[in-house]
Amino acid sequence: MLGGHPETTNNRMELTAAAEALEALTRPCKVQLHTDSEYLRNGITRWHSGWVRRNWRNAAGDPVANMDLWRRILDAAKPHDIEWLWVKGHSGDENNERVDVLATKGRENL
Repeated sequence: MLGGHPETTNNRMELTAAAEALEALTRPCKVQLHTDSEYLRNGITRWHSGWVRRNWRNAAGDPVANMDLWRRILDAAKPHDIEWLWVKGHSGDENNERVDVLATKGRENL
């Protein structure tokens, strides 16, 4: 992911990263997408079908937060066979630790 925004949330950045990763694929692929965001993993594997069924409303009837990014992810995911894998953050996973360092540097550079 390139860039960032000073007025955003961690959830939006997690979703943006997933969307950009999937949008970078140029042909249908089998993908293992690793994330330490339970929000991302649960949203894409458990919650999104209910949101769509309820016209993008959550269980409380309120508009789904970050709907623009969820729609972007769902569109980008369509041609792919994706396994959404959750990795516990700050638990010693080499790639997760590397991404955390890069994200921290990116935030500091804003």
